[in-house]
Amino acid sequence: MKPFGPIVAACLAGLSSAGAAAAAPAADRWQEAGSGAVALLPQPQSSRGIAGATLYCIEQRWSFLFRLDGTSAEAPERAAGVLTVGGEPFAVEAVRLDGALDVEVPFGILQPLREAARMGVVVGEGGNRHEATFSLRGSRDTIDAIAPRCSQVDMSAFERLTLSPADPSVPVASALLAEEADLFRAWSGTSPELAAASVDLGEGKALLFASLCGSTSYYGLSGCTVAGFARTGAGTEWKLVYNTEGSLIHLDRGVTNGGFPNVVSLPMVGSTTPSHWVWTGEAYELREEVMAEQDMAPEEEGDTSQ
Repeated sequence: MKPFGPIVAACLAGLSSAGAAAAAPAADRWQEAGSGAVALLPQPQSSRGIAGATLYCIEQRWSFLFRLDGTSAEAPERAAGVLTVGGEPFAVEAVRLDGALDVEVPFGILQPLREAARMGVVVGEGGNRHEATFSLRGSRDTIDAIAPRCSQVDMSAFERLTLSPADPSVPVASALLAEEADLFRAWSGTSPELAAASVDLGEGKALLFASLCGSTSYYGLSGCTVAGFARTGAGTEWKLVYNTEGSLIHLDRGVTNGGFPNVVSLPMVGSTTPSHWVWTGEAYELREEVMAEQDMAPEEEGDTSQ
């Protein structure tokens, strides 16, 4: 569950009041709000304690804000709940906020929301139970309209590495990824789109990141794969040191090892959680895995000496 900073809290308060103001003329279908990545849901078809709802997106995180009607017992500060979309249940946690329940939902719920006919909501239990059923008529067009307006995850603390098909490193990247490109070409009958960028780290050291994009059926949700190569000194060969599904690549130059900065990746779709990668001297590994290995090392050494 995301923390509520002052800006987010103010935004949610605005959403709640805007949703309440729009509730009366709301039709029987989803509608776009006047601005931002906000959708107004129609009045619930049936409800207990819930007067209306909005779906909104901030920094690529999607949430529902369910306005309470004040007729049932006050909702607890936090409560478990379930959203059922087209028969598929999604476990959620609701947070009470200014007469409403804020419920962050996984990215994977968006497609069922587009396709199903209705959504059931149940939050809490016993006397604190709040529930409602909403029509999803018009949800596809509305979600598709507001999604591009969602703000990006704040990655301003890091240096963005922008991959481009016109970057000078593309010929090198093309040679390094030739085998992977051939595999995709054999599968699809078309060539993948290649983009790249390189970083000179001094003393002959360098990084080169390249992406191949072509199909969500082949490369997953993003339709891309990203590979990173390192050169550890002048005259040395490029070596594959990083590989993930499509991600936006950033450098954390404030943390380095052997002259190589940490890499911070943000998935293009499906997640809003950055991953931090540490240079081990041979390759980039997830920071959490490196820390776990370091924590285990003394214990293993102790066991060996006994």
